[in-house]
Amino acid sequence: MDVHAARVLEFSRLAERVARHARTREGRDAVLNLSPLPPASFPELPAVMRQVARFMELVGEHGPVPLAGIRSLAADLELIRAEETYLPPPTLISIAETFRGLEDVTGYAAAMDERFFPLKILFEGLRSFRPLKELIESCFDEREEMKDSASHALAEIRRQIKSTRRNLKNILEAHLHNPDYQPIIQDHLITQRNNRYVIPVKLNFRTFFSGIIHDQSRTQMTFFVEPVETIGHNNSLGILQQEEQEEKIRILKMIAGHLRAERREIVRVLEQVFVLDQVQAKALYGREIGGTSPKLLTEWPAGFSLKQARHPLLLAEKGAAAVVPVDIDFAAGIQGLVVSGANTGGKTVALKTLGLVCLMARCGLVLPVAAESRVPLFDEIMADIGDEQSISKDVSTFSGHLHHLDEILRHCNARSLVLCDELGAGTDPQEGAALAMAVMDELHERQSAFLVTTHYNKVKAYAYERPWVESVAVSFDADSLQPLYRLQYGVPGLSNALQIARLLKLKSSVIARARKYLDRDHDQVMMMAEKLEKRLLQVENKERELFRLKQEAFHLREQCREEREKLREEQEKLRLTAKQQLEKIIGRAEKEFKALLAGLEEKQRELEEGSGLAKVKTGGMRHEFADLKREVTSLLPPAPERPRKAIDLSVLAVGDRVILDGSRQEAEVEAVDRQKKLVVLRLPGSVRASVPMDRIASIAGRKKKRDAENVRVSIPAGGGSPLPTLNLIGKRVEEAREELERYLDRAVRAGMGQVEIVHGFGTGRLRQGIHEFLRQLPYVSDYHHPPSEQGGQAVTVVKLNV
Repeated sequence: MDVHAARVLEFSRLAERVARHARTREGRDAVLNLSPLPPASFPELPAVMRQVARFMELVGEHGPVPLAGIRSLAADLELIRAEETYLPPPTLISIAETFRGLEDVTGYAAAMDERFFPLKILFEGLRSFRPLKELIESCFDEREEMKDSASHALAEIRRQIKSTRRNLKNILEAHLHNPDYQPIIQDHLITQRNNRYVIPVKLNFRTFFSGIIHDQSRTQMTFFVEPVETIGHNNSLGILQQEEQEEKIRILKMIAGHLRAERREIVRVLEQVFVLDQVQAKALYGREIGGTSPKLLTEWPAGFSLKQARHPLLLAEKGAAAVVPVDIDFAAGIQGLVVSGANTGGKTVALKTLGLVCLMARCGLVLPVAAESRVPLFDEIMADIGDEQSISKDVSTFSGHLHHLDEILRHCNARSLVLCDELGAGTDPQEGAALAMAVMDELHERQSAFLVTTHYNKVKAYAYERPWVESVAVSFDADSLQPLYRLQYGVPGLSNALQIARLLKLKSSVIARARKYLDRDHDQVMMMAEKLEKRLLQVENKERELFRLKQEAFHLREQCREEREKLREEQEKLRLTAKQQLEKIIGRAEKEFKALLAGLEEKQRELEEGSGLAKVKTGGMRHEFADLKREVTSLLPPAPERPRKAIDLSVLAVGDRVILDGSRQEAEVEAVDRQKKLVVLRLPGSVRASVPMDRIASIAGRKKKRDAENVRVSIPAGGGSPLPTLNLIGKRVEEAREELERYLDRAVRAGMGQVEIVHGFGTGRLRQGIHEFLRQLPYVSDYHHPPSEQGGQAVTVVKLNV
C-alpha cells in the first residue's frame, strides 16, 4: 500500500474506527495494523468478505461473542518453560480469568444454530481449559491468598501453626497480665520482631524474668523481649512457617507443570480467539455503517461501479441519514472521471470515498455501498490530495504536488487507481490546465484508472473531447445556493465561486466587483451551463416523482389484492362454519328421526302381532326426510371455485398420461388435434374417447421416449409490449427466474431500453438470485437499485441493449 495515499485518505482513522469494536487488546492491536492483502491473495477476498457479512448476521441475532477477560498468556507461559519455575498467585488468577472467558466463547459456539455453520471454522478447536481453571480457583481465594484446601499437607501445617501461635499468645498474655510483672510492662500488647513474638518491657525487666532482647525503641526506654518460656514455641512456629512456604511453592510448581504441559495448546487457542475478535470487530463495524459484500472484480473490461457509496468515516461519525450516497460509475471503455463543480460540493469526498472503499475491499471489510456494486481490486492506489507545503523542507504547495505526481507516474500501471484532487492547481491556470491534461495523457498511455477533480474549463473540455474520459458534475442548487452532493454524469460542473462566496457571507460589494471583472462570454457560458444543470435536475426530479407514483400504485394494487384474498378467506371461513353448524343440526335431527322411526316400527310389529292391522308405511317418511335434508343443505353458499393452475397444453404429445377434470384415473393420449382442440384418450378398460383439451386437469407423466416426428414446439405470440415493471414479490428464486426470463425476452423484442423489477426486501435471497441471473444475460448492460425514495433495495432497475 502506498504510504502517502493511505495517509491522505485517512486509512489509519478507518482502522481506529474498526478497532473500537475489538474486545481484546491483541485483537485491537491487530486491527490497528490492518493492511490491504497483496494481489496474490485477491482470490481469497470474496470468501473473507462473505465471512464478515455472515458474522454481521450472527451478532445481529445472537449478540457479540463474549470475549471479556481474555488476554494473551504467551509472556506468562514463557516464564515457566523451564522446570521448577512457577508463577505468583496474582498471575495465576489472571490466567484463570482468561480461561473463564474461553469457557464463555465455547458456550457461545455451542449455542449457534446450523444456519451459521459456515462460521464454525472460526470456533473449531477452541477449548476452555476448564480443569486448569478449576485447579487454580480451588487453590486461591478472592484475596489472592492460597486456600487451606489447596493440599492436605498445607491444611495440616496451618492447623499446627494456629495451635502453636495460640499457645504462644496464651503464654505472653499471662506475662502481660501477671500482677508481679506490671512494674516492668511498658505496653499491654503482643508484637513481632525478627518474625518472633515478643512483649514490650522496661529496662529493668531482668529482675523479673529471663528472656532474649530482639529490639529496642529509639529512646532506649523500651525493650522487645522474648521470654525464655516462649523460645521453644517461637522456634516451632518458625519451622512450621517455613514448611508452609515450601508447601505453597510446591503447589505453585504443580500448577505451573500443568500449564507447561498445555502451553502450546493455550497459545494456539488464544491466537485463534484473537483472529475471531478481528473478524467480529469488522462485523460490528459493518453493522455500524450498514456494509454489504458486493461483487469483487480482479479484471474490469466491462467497467466497475460503486452504487450508493458513502464515505465510511463520515458514515460512522454522522450516521446514514446525514451522508448523501453517490454513484461512482466507470462504464465500459471509460478510463477516467473528471469531476468538477462548486467548492464544498462533495468532489473531494467522492474522490476519497472511491479510494477508501477500494482499500477496504482489499482488507476484507464489508463496504458502504449497495449490494449490486462491482468493486475492483487494484494492485496500487495512489493519491495526490491536499496541501503538501512544507516550510521546514523549503517545499511549496505546487512543488509538493509535482513530487507526488512524479512518483505516481513512475509506478502506475494498468492495475493502478490514481486519485488527484485539483490536478494542476497552485500555479498559473493556463499552465496548470496544460499540465493536468498532459498527466491524464500519460495515465491513459499507462492504462491506469483515474479520478481527478478540477475547476479548470480547459480540463473540463478535455474530458468532453475524449471518449475514454467522462465529465462528471457535483450538483448545485443555484436557487438555494446549496450543494446537493450528487454526481451528474455527462456534464461539467460550474465552480459557482461567487455563489459560494455569497453563501459564506463574503462582503457583497466585493462580490459585485468580482462580477464586473467576468467577461461577457464567460457569463454566457455560465448561464448556458447553469440552465443545462437545472434542466437535468428537473428531469431527475420528474423521474423520481414518476417512480414514486408508480410505487404508490403498485403498493395500492398489492393492498387491494391482499384485501381481496383476506375477504375470500373470511367468506370461506364463514361458509365452513355455517356448514359445520348445519351439519350438526341435520345430524341431530337425523338421529332423532331414526329413533322415532325405530320406535314407530316397533309399535307397528306389536300391533300386527296383536290385532293384524295393516302395516304403516315408513319408507315414504324416509324419502320425505331425505328431501328435506337436501333442501336445507342447498341453502348453504356454494364453495368458491379455486382457479385451476394453467397447464401448457402446447407441449402435449402422443403417449403422455393425463388426468381429466373431475376424475382420478389416468388416461393415455393417442392423438392430438390442435386445430379443433380435441384429444383422443384411451381410458381404463381400452375405452377410447374424444374430449376437449380444456377438460385436462393435469399431465401425470411424459412418454419416456418420444419420436422426433411427435415433438411439437410452440412459441406463444408476443402480445404487444410488456409493462415497464415486473412484480416478483412472494415467488421462489427458480420460479422468479423463469418468469423474469420470459419478461425480459418480450421487453427486448419490444425495444424497451429499461425496465424495473420489484422483488421487495425480504431475506435478500430473491434479490441475490435475480442479480446472479441478470449477470448471465448478454442483453443486460447494467442493473442497479434506485434511490431509497424510489424503492431503494426493494427494486432493481435493468438497462437492456436494444
